[in-house]
Amino acid sequence: MLKREDEVRKTLEDIGRRLKKGESVTIEVSESILEFAVSEAIKQKLSVVDAYEKEDFIVLVVERRHY
Repeated sequence: MLKREDEVRKTLEDIGRRLKKGESVTIEVSESILEFAVSEAIKQKLSVVDAYEKEDFIVLVVERRHY
């Protein structure tokens, strides 16, 4: 589970580099950085297509928007 903003930023940058259009991946983030994670995904040209609560964290389903 990602708990810090720098972890989220690095993870989303890595995902953005290797994910092809139409592919999706899940990441687990703490609720305290949920808003930051969604905002950062948008900056990385990724879409959050689903989100759900699991135990004490949030699962985000992230998909590539553009090539």
